[in-house]
Amino acid sequence: MYFCMLIAVFRTMRKILLPFLCLCALSRLSALTLNQARELFLAGDYETSRPVFENELKKKPNDASLNYWYGVCLYQAGEKERAVPFLQKGDKGRIKEAAYLLADCALLRYETKTCQNYLDRYLLYGTGLHTPEIARMLRQSQKIEQMLQAVEDVVFIDSLIVHKNDLSGHLSLHPVCGTVSYGEGMGWQQRDSLLGFVYGNEKGDRLIASETNALQTLDLVSYHRIPGGWEKENVGPSLNQEGNQCNPYLMSDGVTLYFASDGHQSIGGYDLYVSRYNPVTESYFSPEPLPLPFNSTANDYLCLIDEQIGRGLLVSDRRQAPDSVIVYTFLPNTSRRPVQGKNRETLVRLSEIRSIADTWNGLNADSVKNSLQADYEKAVKSFAAPVSPSRETAWQEAFFIRDGLVYHGENDFTSARAKAQYRQYKSQKDRLQSLSRRLEDSRRVYQATDNPKQKRLLASQIESLEADCWNLQQEIRKNENQIRALELAMPDTGTGSVSSSFDNH
Repeated sequence: MYFCMLIAVFRTMRKILLPFLCLCALSRLSALTLNQARELFLAGDYETSRPVFENELKKKPNDASLNYWYGVCLYQAGEKERAVPFLQKGDKGRIKEAAYLLADCALLRYETKTCQNYLDRYLLYGTGLHTPEIARMLRQSQKIEQMLQAVEDVVFIDSLIVHKNDLSGHLSLHPVCGTVSYGEGMGWQQRDSLLGFVYGNEKGDRLIASETNALQTLDLVSYHRIPGGWEKENVGPSLNQEGNQCNPYLMSDGVTLYFASDGHQSIGGYDLYVSRYNPVTESYFSPEPLPLPFNSTANDYLCLIDEQIGRGLLVSDRRQAPDSVIVYTFLPNTSRRPVQGKNRETLVRLSEIRSIADTWNGLNADSVKNSLQADYEKAVKSFAAPVSPSRETAWQEAFFIRDGLVYHGENDFTSARAKAQYRQYKSQKDRLQSLSRRLEDSRRVYQATDNPKQKRLLASQIESLEADCWNLQQEIRKNENQIRALELAMPDTGTGSVSSSFDNH
């Protein structure tokens, strides 16, 4: 009975309080005058001033200033498409900045001529503002027009919107293709979860990641595993230019590298680029931007191509909320295949990936998607993982002195001369590993290239590397024998951290 009375009282209070709370909210809104909202707007507080402008527009829908202010609030909130009609009314009222913002909105929709018209109008006002941004937009307009002539004909079979922090759980690769993961706990600085990816190859002996440089931007770096740690390698100046370079992915050929950058004259935010390793110069060729639709005026963060399964993943934030990205699944082409016989409107629609169904051309996308997923799950189950690098490293560090006696480091040696020569031996082993890796890369590129001139250069380099490896192997064998002789010449004191390869007890 008492409980029923409490419920009745609660319902009565709710009927009284709800209108009161609504009245308070309206009073607070009305308490903020238009002049106060305008002051907040000029101070950059678009969120607080926005509802006041929206309310005033109901009374004066054709007021140029109100339309402009409200349009700017939408623009700053990332709702640029919604902002356009309001900014247009501001532009008709000859509000100068409206033309500049409309140029940017037009560029996002690939309306390059409209963008240039708005910029021409803005320049006639002679404000002298936004000079670098205007130059950028003009350059982007020209670049977009060129790229629209070579839109890649790609089949997208799936798309999935995910929270940025959950992205790594949706990047499935066959183990042969390596791994893409966050760099947390590995010594890499990451200021954003989308810019902190680390690529590791199948063997686990090579990593490519981003590190913060002296200018506080991100550069790509490469690491190879050596006994006792990692060796850093310079990827070359062609990749690390102005801006940020991040999210690397190396194809299984060990040569083709994909990455994201907001430099390299991108068409908007982060764009995706591809480069190839040049073993002759031991650096990468100048990168090329991926074509539309892989790139866009939004941020395009990551491109993964799984050759084993036959599918690719594209990560972008086009038309997404600030905390979300969209992961597209596509069927990779074996070579560039531009769209043929389509009008400009269709090319723009395909470039923006407005609908993945536009790319199917009668293909049963669900059937293909399910088949590829089944192939992936089957391949992962049957995959035999390689021997872990830690075990390989432990084996390489073992140094045989004689039957039953194995050393595992320089501190095990009792002879000072043997210890010094052992250090030289370790340097030679590291050098041999580096030469062998270069030789393997050169052979791989030689098989992949069809350029006769490059083949001749590579053939000469391969011969030179083979000779260097053979000579170094002979030196290492000679050094091993000298180290053993020096150590065995010392009296056996029974001390030192040694281990027996046989159990004599």
